[in-house]
Amino acid sequence: MDDLNYYRENLEKIGSALPVGADAAAMMDFAKNAAMNSGLAVKGIEYSGAGAGVDTAADPTSPEASLKNYTISLKLSGSYGNFKSFLAIIENSSRLITVESLGVASKSEIKSGGESPEEESVPLPPAGEKILDYDVKLSTNYY
Repeated sequence: MDDLNYYRENLEKIGSALPVGADAAAMMDFAKNAAMNSGLAVKGIEYSGAGAGVDTAADPTSPEASLKNYTISLKLSGSYGNFKSFLAIIENSSRLITVESLGVASKSEIKSGGESPEEESVPLPPAGEKILDYDVKLSTNYY
């Protein structure tokens, strides 16, 4: 029993990689905080419903049969260096997160003549770096 207590922290980390239940709110919060801590502006975040991640028709008794996934789509803005920091945080997370898709575009000009509230939250990039817009789709699994 003492051995289990000794490894408790490591066992909890394993449990966080594939948690029981979706807990999408915590994942959305994690992704938003990762972006903000990397210096990116979060312009939007969306949750796409849970669905079966594995074909259960092949063998419904397999442990993977109950594995499900969901996606989170983020609209971010910032420098390329900040985006690389964001990806490093996602990669080093104890949670198994997959980058499903990534879109990058140049920062579009504001045509309204004034600053929008979104533009005020965009961090200034380091000298010589451009601000880019990113569309990122992340997926994660759970039981």
